[in-house]
Amino acid sequence: MQLHQRGVDLLVNVLDSIDRVDQLTAADTRALLQEVAEVMSLILERDARLALKMERRYSAEQLARETMQVQANPKKSPRRR
Repeated sequence: MQLHQRGVDLLVNVLDSIDRVDQLTAADTRALLQEVAEVMSLILERDARLALKMERRYSAEQLARETMQVQANPKKSPRRR
């Protein structure tokens, strides 16, 4: 939840900066862009880990279903077509 809140806060800062872009110093712009890069990297890393977990879970569930099908009808393996 901390990452989500950090992203929300960052979005508010970016939206605020749009309205006063001509008032931002180069250092302000650089700091804002660095924060955007860091938060987006963390979000993408988190999402990649979640996607991998989902893929592994799906693969395990699919294997379990196929195993049950083979056990129920050994002559018709779902992997053989």
